[in-house]
Amino acid sequence: PIHLSAREFQLLAHLAQHANQVVPLSQLLAVTHGLETDFTDAGTLLRPLIRSLRRKMGYEPGEMGCIENVRGVGYCLIPPA
Repeated sequence: PIHLSAREFQLLAHLAQHANQVVPLSQLLAVTHGLETDFTDAGTLLRPLIRSLRRKMGYEPGEMGCIENVRGVGYCLIPPA
């Protein structure tokens, strides 16, 4: 089993619900932090969560794994085939 924080779980669940789609940073912030506004430093709050989630999923530092970043837009979960 993988032990996730509440925010990591919320993030992964939301990305899974929208698999193969780019989920905007603002939407991910609303889900994980309750921020409804267009927060300019979204990456500052989301990057550590994404990094931790990737690590817990077994990916090495620097590896995107199945969570891809779409620069300036959001993140996309690409489920393994």
